[in-house]
Amino acid sequence: MCGLAGRIDFATNLVSIPAGDIRAAAAALRHRGPDDVGIYEDPSAGVSLAHTRLSILDLSPLGHQPMLSDDGSVVLCYNGETYNFRYLRIERERKGVTFRGQSDTEVVLRLYEHLAAHTDSGLRNFFSQLKGIFAVAIWDAQRRQLVLARDAAGVKPLYYVQGSGHLAFASELKALLSLTHIPPVLDATAADQHLSFLWTPGDRTIWTGVKRLEPGTFLRVDATGSVSKVAWYRLPCHRLKSRSSAPAHALAKETAVRVRRAVERQMVADVPVGAFLSGGLDSSAIVHFAQEIRPGLQCFTIRCDGPSDPGFVDDLPYAQAAARHLGVDLHVVPASASHLVEDLEAMIWHLD
Repeated sequence: MCGLAGRIDFATNLVSIPAGDIRAAAAALRHRGPDDVGIYEDPSAGVSLAHTRLSILDLSPLGHQPMLSDDGSVVLCYNGETYNFRYLRIERERKGVTFRGQSDTEVVLRLYEHLAAHTDSGLRNFFSQLKGIFAVAIWDAQRRQLVLARDAAGVKPLYYVQGSGHLAFASELKALLSLTHIPPVLDATAADQHLSFLWTPGDRTIWTGVKRLEPGTFLRVDATGSVSKVAWYRLPCHRLKSRSSAPAHALAKETAVRVRRAVERQMVADVPVGAFLSGGLDSSAIVHFAQEIRPGLQCFTIRCDGPSDPGFVDDLPYAQAAARHLGVDLHVVPASASHLVEDLEAMIWHLD
């Protein structure tokens, strides 16, 4: 989990963005990336970018962000993982592209450079090749355009606000406070949706005027203030195979193959990988394949202490049974109502 934030000013008489703005945004995101902080500023273009890094791949300074191309014309901030980055890297190397480090971020940067991903169709092609979860900001100084994008499923967050003469963005709402003068006014409709559904559909947020970039979508922003939003991904529609053409045992086998492949590609890291285990179908299946791939997998679950709601089902017995069956170490983290009350203010801050 990393954090990114930035701002682009459209004013014709561009002046330097106050240094405190982008640094304050980075400070608000430091919990997302405790390992490193990077700032990029180009006052002549009215652009500033910040990145806080949680190091997963290539722990060296070669993974530092914002990451610049060799000529400095492309600057990238990236939060996420590209699971097929090794395949993409090999493809680029076969075409003569050289790499400085071992991070997936650099692969994303090089791919953008060499796909000429500056038109809508080029950007669609570029993002469709990234198999993973991500939020990304790319400043292309040569073309004077900023590109913001989210992964197909919308796993990684990205918020933005278009103010008078500027556009600001960040991984979390709180970081926008130092990047825009738009006051945090409550959106009553969004609040009603959140309390009704536990989430807010579409691009609305709890703040009026602040939008959430939708999954599988990118924004293309140029220095004149033109902003276009394009969907680069749509959920596919598949025809279900009839039982006669695909027996249940064959479907079960194919499902196991695909789940194992998905788990394996998401375990690429230069740091230890663990797993949450509730004892339910999803987490138990993931842990089953994960511990096959990486024996000694460490798993985690929560123990709820004290009185609980009559409708509450405790996961702990199921997690313990699954851990015994799968032969994994289970670390139990205690939680109680008193802990929640004590941490309520911090929880609200983290949840924006």
